[in-house]
Amino acid sequence: MNVDDVASLVNGLRIADEKSEVDGQIPGHSTLQDSIQSLYQYARVTAIQAQEIQSLAGSTTLLSSLDITEIYSLHRIAKEFTEVTRVLDDTANNLGNAAELSIIAYLASLGGQGGANVRDGSLLQRILSHFDKQIRSIVRGVLNDFSNVQCVLWKIAEECYNQATSYSGALHPDNYFVEHEEASLEWPYDPDFEAEEYYEHENRLDVDEDYAKAFSEQIEHRRENSKREERSWVDFWVLVLDRCPGGPTLFHPRASYEFNLSKFATTRIPRYLFRTFDGKSSGRNDDNMIASMTSVSTSSGDGRIDLLSLPEHEATDMLYTHLTKTCSSGQASDNLMSWTSSLLFAIQYAIWRRRTFGCDPADINICAIDTRRFPHGQFAQDMWLLQAYRHIAEQEGGERQKFFRFRLDDERYHNGEYLSQGLVNHAGRSCMVSLKSLEESGLYDLYPEFTNIQGTEKWTNRVLELRQRWSIEQRTTPQEIQLASMVTRRCFNTFETTDMVLILLAFKARKIRGALPERVVNESLQECRKLQISPGYGMNCKDMFSKAKSRLNENITENYEWRSFQVGRSMSEAALQDVVRTMSSLRDRRPDNDSLHPQNNTPKATDEVVDNGKIAKFRDQYGSGFQLSSTSTLDAAKAYVEQVEMVLLTDRH
Repeated sequence: MNVDDVASLVNGLRIADEKSEVDGQIPGHSTLQDSIQSLYQYARVTAIQAQEIQSLAGSTTLLSSLDITEIYSLHRIAKEFTEVTRVLDDTANNLGNAAELSIIAYLASLGGQGGANVRDGSLLQRILSHFDKQIRSIVRGVLNDFSNVQCVLWKIAEECYNQATSYSGALHPDNYFVEHEEASLEWPYDPDFEAEEYYEHENRLDVDEDYAKAFSEQIEHRRENSKREERSWVDFWVLVLDRCPGGPTLFHPRASYEFNLSKFATTRIPRYLFRTFDGKSSGRNDDNMIASMTSVSTSSGDGRIDLLSLPEHEATDMLYTHLTKTCSSGQASDNLMSWTSSLLFAIQYAIWRRRTFGCDPADINICAIDTRRFPHGQFAQDMWLLQAYRHIAEQEGGERQKFFRFRLDDERYHNGEYLSQGLVNHAGRSCMVSLKSLEESGLYDLYPEFTNIQGTEKWTNRVLELRQRWSIEQRTTPQEIQLASMVTRRCFNTFETTDMVLILLAFKARKIRGALPERVVNESLQECRKLQISPGYGMNCKDMFSKAKSRLNENITENYEWRSFQVGRSMSEAALQDVVRTMSSLRDRRPDNDSLHPQNNTPKATDEVVDNGKIAKFRDQYGSGFQLSSTSTLDAAKAYVEQVEMVLLTDRH
């Protein structure tokens, strides 16, 4: 069976809400369900009896007492059991197929409700048929892994979307279109024919400008049409997700809107995001879900409407209203929720809420999420959205214009804000920690400045003060590493220890060097060794250098255990998380390009001389903090990494 065979099965095994006008039941639905349940009960009883008989059949005494007639009867029954087992196995497989195909048909119907053409013979129907095996594998995997029926549908749709948007995904459109484009390359344009018409076509391209122009326009038209068709496959899964009960609402620029789609698609989301909340926070905030005011206040489905699909003035109004609301309220029309890439910012916000609203520190929580485990488009950077709608704010003028200019132009208050919309199901992809747990785990021993009484009365300005105070580079002590390790183990134990230790240490601009592990107590020895450059990290360094295709200004310490990259501007926490295993000099004055512009730290103009395109690509990926220099060659950097590997390999053996 394939997707096209589902029609005969869906009538009996249906997820949709269609009811009979007579008795409120789907025809045949009750009979099939009753039959399956009855068969299941009989099968369970039979399995129990079979286990009892199996134990008796192992008795040599009982078997030796049987005569030839009884032995023959036993053999005949065993053969019949084999046939019964085959029938049961076939039935189980057919029921499994029916369940998988019914789910696929239902998901396809959700896309159709959103306007996608999934009728027989349509492009989407052909693509669905092409990926039949892969989609069924995804359905089977989710059904086997999740017992909560409420999240099965959106989990399946989310994984299909992930596989469709990932270049290495099983459902990526290239796996369909490239194959079909190669098969449809028509004579005489296919060089494989090597026919006379092909060479005539090539000659005309050289001598006939009108012919060449027409052919070029034809190729461009085909290319644009191909892009639209490929995009329709991803759009289809976005529509499905939008309509799955309990599913996410993604930021997904529609082709009909004037957005920089390529810029949005390549916008890097930090590895970790944080949200601080308590009982006075707007929306729903708990161990399983973060939901907007719109999602919890109405049943109209407005929480499933993507901000980017709204008319520009309406979207601008929602964005402005959300970003200017008070910290203890929210309008029912607000479908947005705020996150930050800065753990420092999240902690200071928790401290401020405790002082301002009198909340118990045990009731103030920070939800930390690993964004790699969420679909692309679950989060959008506030700067990107503000820039996308800035022209509307400029047209409207007044307070909105001033606010947009302030948020975009005053880098002192760029705090790595990211937005989600609708529901965010974070269970199994997050870590929840209370302010009380952070306090009891030694956070204030690591950073006593958090206990300053005057500091608890401020939030964003206090963060600015701390960043300015901590911007002077300083050595990191073994005790600080031990404290950061302890906070990580007790509060963020579901995330990678190394990442969280370095995020905590990165509140200050630091330089870590020297053989620290020998001076650190035993309980944090392993965490400290993870901070050293291991052979695996060395390979990551090589890969990073090869991507950069440029020279990095590098300080190499005498003991080869620690490296220090010279940073031009302050490095964002997001960039730090990506290269954390390849560097040991850590700066974090602001998240997400939130520079304080310290003197003598401005990148030089010569930074842009060598291979501008690749350097720009490198900076986009790893942050603008790297200062490129001609004093240290790529080969020298690779040679150093090899030396590090040899030293550590010798030490381990």
